[in-house]
Amino acid sequence: MRYVFIVFVILSLTGLSRRSCAQTINEDPPVQITILADGKPVGPTPKVPISSQTLTLTCQLTPEAHQQHPELDSQVIIKKAVINRVRGTTRVGFLNWSGSDNDLSISFAPAEAPGDRYIIQIEDARIQYKNGTSVRLQKPIFYSISFRE
Repeated sequence: MRYVFIVFVILSLTGLSRRSCAQTINEDPPVQITILADGKPVGPTPKVPISSQTLTLTCQLTPEAHQQHPELDSQVIIKKAVINRVRGTTRVGFLNWSGSDNDLSISFAPAEAPGDRYIIQIEDARIQYKNGTSVRLQKPIFYSISFRE
């Protein structure tokens, strides 16, 4: 009987520690997106030179969110996105992107025109705890990138 009680207590404590490591964040923490065009950072306005061949987006927690939640890794993992190429109000192309990295990279032919833009909808982004577990953000992230000459 004593053996059963000890096993019960150990299993209860193990379950309790797992639950305390589970997600305790009630809403998505704020994130920021960094853009590189051909490996060079893009300024605060997301306008990319039309001659660019590659775009790389990284997503991370804002410094304030990382300060509030030190148990989280600052990098956000991007798993799935839809990249829409838009001219005026018309979608002229799209790409369903999936990966498992900290960045989203796209290469494209220089067929863009000034004023074209990419509307990026990150549908599956995950924040990662420092213990290795991750949790999907509840809301998609939308971001727009315009081209300039």
